[in-house]
Amino acid sequence: MNIKVSIADDHPMMVSSIENVLNTAGYFTICGKFGNGTSLINSIGSNLPDILILDYHLPDKNGAEIARWLTYHHPEVKILAITGFEKPGLPVEMLESGCSGYLLKTSANNELLLEVIHTILEGKLYLDKNLKDKFASNVQGNYQVKP
Repeated sequence: MNIKVSIADDHPMMVSSIENVLNTAGYFTICGKFGNGTSLINSIGSNLPDILILDYHLPDKNGAEIARWLTYHHPEVKILAITGFEKPGLPVEMLESGCSGYLLKTSANNELLLEVIHTILEGKLYLDKNLKDKFASNVQGNYQVKP
């Protein structure tokens, strides 16, 4: 099994960390690394990945714009949004824009990243557990049952 991955993040240390995790697993091929949305859009078509790991905040475009573009032009590519921002509407925006997963950088570790990639490639959606718990507590707080 060889899974082709592209990474879009403007922080070189983050790209390097993700790349190290994937290289250690031994069955991934990095087919693109992009520090901004324009370079991704201009180049990704020449070597399409199975999955794109996409940061939300890039210098020239946001992740939702890129996800919509990629979903329209290359719907076969799965997208994992990975970000450090816990803005309430952001996960919904990214999933509605075509992402199959949403992972917080603060939650991510080597094993979880691999698990999330496999979940997405199996055709399932992934939402970071910390966000699920936060959303669940907000919903429960808004709908308290009165005796």
